[in-house]
Order: sequence, then structure tokens, then C-alpha cells
Amino acid sequence: NPIDINPGADDEAHLQCTAAFAEDPEVDAVIVGLDPLSPAVRALAQSNRPNFDIHNENSIVQLLPQLVAAQDTPIIGVVDGGSLYDPMCEQLMDNGVCIFRSCERAVTALGRYVSARLNADKIKLAEATTVFTGHHSL
Repeated sequence: NPIDINPGADDEAHLQCTAAFAEDPEVDAVIVGLDPLSPAVRALAQSNRPNFDIHNENSIVQLLPQLVAAQDTPIIGVVDGGSLYDPMCEQLMDNGVCIFRSCERAVTALGRYVSARLNADKIKLAEATTVFTGHHSL
């Protein structure tokens, strides 16, 4: 179920919302739009604003990998912007964050992944049942 945070939300707000969802036991996965076009997000490799770039310790680029590593819940980031934001994506991916360049692709990929996992679980269960009962019921 999507939730829309204000486009003026900064890196910390994105991180706090992502953490809240990831820590909820009712949530299976989180897809977070990282809003690179927002002037409140540190999304550029270089900025005219001092200390307001992806290298700043308070940047989502610096903080999100730590959250992803600490969570069992999968967290997927979306950076829906042009090549200006490639350094943001590259640094996040280099640090273990799954990044998509469009929300549609992220949701589609997650849906396919979940379907495949569910199908794999059904196959394992069917195989275990076959071994246990000796019947073939696929």
C-alpha cells in the first residue's frame, strides 16, 4: 500500500519513513522513492550548496545502506531521474542497495520475485509431500 510523503521531505524524513515500514512486522518489502529532483534531498555528486551532496554524512546515500544492511525486510530504492543522478545510484548500489530507475520497474520486478518465491515454495512442498507419501501429485 503506497504512502506519499511530502516532496519537500529531506533525507532524514525518507530514512525515517523507510525504517518505520521496514520495522513493521506486517510489511513484507519496502519500495522507497528517493525523490532526487527534490531540493530537500542530497542527490547530487556536487552541489552549489556547501555540504549538500551525496557525500555528506546525512545524505540518504550514506545512511540508506546502513538501514538496508540492518533489516531483514527487503528495501528497494527508486531514483526516478536522469543521468545527473547516476552517481547517486552507483554509490547506493555499490553499498548494497537495490536501485531501480522507475517505480513501475521496481514494482514489476518485486511482483515477479515474490511470485517466483511463492511458486518455489509450492514446488518444495509438493516434492516433500511426494517423498513423504510416495504419491506424485503435481
